[in-house]
Amino acid sequence: LNGVPIASLVDNGAERCHVSLRFAESHKLSPQDGTQHVVQPGNGKTVLSPGIVSIPWQFSGESESYLIDCAIIPGCVRDLVLGANFLRLTQTLTKFKSRITATARGVLRRLHLNLLGGEKQRLWRFLDDVLASALPDTGSDVMLVSEDYARSRGLHVDRNPQHRLELELGDGTVTYTSGVVRHLVWSFGDSGEDVTSDFYVLPGMPADIILSNELLFELDVFSRFDEFLI
Repeated sequence: LNGVPIASLVDNGAERCHVSLRFAESHKLSPQDGTQHVVQPGNGKTVLSPGIVSIPWQFSGESESYLIDCAIIPGCVRDLVLGANFLRLTQTLTKFKSRITATARGVLRRLHLNLLGGEKQRLWRFLDDVLASALPDTGSDVMLVSEDYARSRGLHVDRNPQHRLELELGDGTVTYTSGVVRHLVWSFGDSGEDVTSDFYVLPGMPADIILSNELLFELDVFSRFDEFLI
């Protein structure tokens, strides 16, 4: 950023790029007039963004530069988050995935769900043999289903208190899962590739299903299964 190295979080669960309030203030970035707006983190509540700032950005070792519009998010624990629209534009999760040098779990100790805004891209396949749409979220450390989805499917939720995970959200607030559904099978259809995983249940989550960064990066989902992304 302006010739200074900075680590960013690659998060396609965030609809747009955003920066922390601390980062904006330290770089003397003022929001554009009339850009104040409300965004929704992973627990379905809302947070007010003071507005949009524009920052120049270059990927390390590359000459092309970009001017990124970023929402200021008070409480955000990461200085800069690259969101879904920008990641698709720059093919960072597919053709140029070598830009990603570490996953969020490798950098942060706490479990995170950085989902912010109304990202609409979904991966359509099967969860326990039922057609379902999942948000493939590189900003989530956990496989998740919403409380409403678990109820609508009649899934058995183990609500033992030991399964209440603490998750830090994109605005820096903390929420807790309400239980876990064991041994659900996410199937990639005709590929013959199935993944069995425990899915934690999160009340208020604005997506039915969230696939974690570990699964997405290990299986190279954005390159290998792009035909299922809508």
